[in-house]
Amino acid sequence: MLAICVRLGEVTTSGYTIIDLPTPSQRLVHVYPGMEELGSVYRADLAINAGPNRFTDAVKQIEAPSALPWSKWRRQLRDDYLAWSEPRPQPGALQLGEIIRSLRAELPQDTVVTNGAGNYTAWLHRHHRYCAPGSQLAPTSGSMGYRQRLPPSCCSPSALQSHFPAMAVS
Repeated sequence: MLAICVRLGEVTTSGYTIIDLPTPSQRLVHVYPGMEELGSVYRADLAINAGPNRFTDAVKQIEAPSALPWSKWRRQLRDDYLAWSEPRPQPGALQLGEIIRSLRAELPQDTVVTNGAGNYTAWLHRHHRYCAPGSQLAPTSGSMGYRQRLPPSCCSPSALQSHFPAMAVS
């Protein structure tokens, strides 16, 4: 398992059920920019302290194999992900998965989705498929009760002229 710049917490591990604690049964390579996260929950076979840019720059130096023995496995995993991300009926009249699927179908692919912290965002993260880099604006700290604010650079005249679509989930 390769986890790149993601905290392996409650939401990302389905309530700590998809990876054995504290030592995963599968090989784990965990890349994260903060040392405090590496090894805090799971004992990785290889923990790499690097941010996404530095890590991908290093990976670009590796020559790709001519044949990919995992192609069939990757296709199966992708199909499994797509099936998992489709809404299933839930108790009650309000079907949040269907709402997110409808938004996914109607919004442009470069829509910037913003959301706060909390487990309620699991609906968004399970059923929305991010299609463009930089299309999510959200906290990673888990802190709740504060308003998200865009950095001043987003409010410059040139940025405001770009008119990117946005959706907020709170």
